[in-house]
Amino acid sequence: MIWGERAGTVTIAGMGALPPLHRFTREEYERMVASGALGEDLRVELLDGRIVDVSPQGPEHMRMLRALMIWFAPVIDRLLVQMPLATTDDSEPEPDIAIAGPATAALVIEVAVTQRAQALGKAAIYAAAGIPEYWIIDVPAREALVHRQPTGARYAASTRHAGADVLHPPADLPPRSVAELFAAADAVS
Repeated sequence: MIWGERAGTVTIAGMGALPPLHRFTREEYERMVASGALGEDLRVELLDGRIVDVSPQGPEHMRMLRALMIWFAPVIDRLLVQMPLATTDDSEPEPDIAIAGPATAALVIEVAVTQRAQALGKAAIYAAAGIPEYWIIDVPAREALVHRQPTGARYAASTRHAGADVLHPPADLPPRSVAELFAAADAVS
């Protein structure tokens, strides 16, 4: 049982502190993926040098993902869906939605059904990569958390949107209220 982790040291009950963990680079991670070392069916992503399990996608997650894909269909040539995004030398997350920009993504969206804390933790990774907007669509809360203005490893502005609040995606996409987005997800079969 792991009790805690500080500065790369893991403490296990009855065993004390273990040596620091090895942090993987994106290059090492990509070699492991290419060689098949991680297994084809293993759902993982590289976050801050750690290979992290990705939770399975249930029906709520899939309905919201489909609603977002339909909304962003006009920019299909720049739309990335659950694809690796090289952000930093030690991170390669696979966001649910990314709209590619000239040098990096213009917008990244994570749909959170059960892993909201993990989605919030990715904000530092996306901010450090200079991604101008990061949205978390919190399905159980029926709200969107919008992060803007990356400064170092954090976003200077974070706002919560629900109900009639309108989301304004970058690019030439129409705005949409949070209620409309959730109604579209609820209507997806």
